[in-house]
Amino acid sequence: MSGRTLDPSLLKAFVAVADLRSFTRSAVALNRTQSAISAQIKRLEDQIGLRLLDRSTADVALTPAGESLVGLRASNPIVE
Repeated sequence: MSGRTLDPSLLKAFVAVADLRSFTRSAVALNRTQSAISAQIKRLEDQIGLRLLDRSTADVALTPAGESLVGLRASNPIVE
C-alpha cells in the first residue's frame, strides 16, 4: 500500500460502515445501494491487502486493521 493513494469514495464507504456498523444504514446515508457499499469495501480491502471488517448476517465488526484505519482518521482526517 505504501506510496499509493486510496480512492476517497472507498474510504468514505469504510468510514460510514465503521461508524454505523451496518452496510444497509451506510448505503442509505451515502445514497448508494448495499451492494455498492459492499463492493467498495471489498475493493478497499483488496487494495490494501487486509481485511477491515468481520461480517455476519447480524453484525459488522472492525478487525484490528479496521480499528487501525479508524485510528488514523482521529489523528489525520481522511474523509469529511
